[in-house]
Amino acid sequence: MFFLAFLILSPPSLLSLEGADEKYLKLNQVLFEFYNHFESLEKNAEAKKSAEKLLEQYPDDPYFYDLWASIEWTLIGHELNLKIDEQAKISHLPNYAERAAEYYALVEKGLSLTESTEGQIKAKTLLARANLFFDRAKFTARFGNGLSDLSRADKDSAEAIKTLKNLLAEDQSFCPAYFLMGAVRYGLTAKTENSLTYQFFVWLKSKTYAEFYQTDKNVLDKTRALEWLEKSYQCESPELWSKKNWIESGIFLAGSYENYKKDLKIAKELELMETKEMPLLENLTSLFPENKGLKEKLDLVNLRVRILKNYLLQKR
Repeated sequence: MFFLAFLILSPPSLLSLEGADEKYLKLNQVLFEFYNHFESLEKNAEAKKSAEKLLEQYPDDPYFYDLWASIEWTLIGHELNLKIDEQAKISHLPNYAERAAEYYALVEKGLSLTESTEGQIKAKTLLARANLFFDRAKFTARFGNGLSDLSRADKDSAEAIKTLKNLLAEDQSFCPAYFLMGAVRYGLTAKTENSLTYQFFVWLKSKTYAEFYQTDKNVLDKTRALEWLEKSYQCESPELWSKKNWIESGIFLAGSYENYKKDLKIAKELELMETKEMPLLENLTSLFPENKGLKEKLDLVNLRVRILKNYLLQKR
């Protein structure tokens, strides 16, 4: 726990000895290695150690807390052999209660660094704040203890969306903000689309739903959510500190296309795969050549395209 104590008690540095670009290059190096070997438990653990070293170097920058939180969320899931959308209570498991406490403490520390935008780039600070709220929301939803924790996760998710809405109210062209807007909205829609009862429950209780409703009354709209994800990915921000949002928008978009095309007719499915899904996956696999999951997705899409083309030719 010395690492946690060091970060919580250490004061913000008054003068950085390195340029901002250099420290975010270090962050992105760890990030790329993490996603390049995403399925590897051993590599996840190495990435966590690298993120902890960067946190020790830059304890006053919330983006390094966001990086660590994302890696720890993934690492615990892989240790418990969970699929990406599976949940498990961890409070009763040896060592995991302590890790959960550390997670919440570090995310809270990161959030405290975003409470004021004075002397900061406002968009940069608010994006980090939204990321950290979402980090805490997805951790609580995945590893928490029932309905009370789901309610807390929903509250944090709503805070993330509210923060991004405030950011976009000042600059609608700030593309990194659309990633979480699209991801949360798409996830909410996908989870409720097959259950009117769940839809009613979300409409009645979800603070996240309420935040979206203020912007667009047709909240459960997959197509609109997908457009937000595409906007975040297609207009990549030149800022190094927002690279994580861009990468994750592409990875989440790949999974969303896989889900979205199930409801399309054959011609529309083929069009989506050829014009959007394949180019996206080709780019992602070139960025992360060791990521087996992305390579498998690309191979399956290529196979599906060939099958559909042959089918349509035979029908002529």
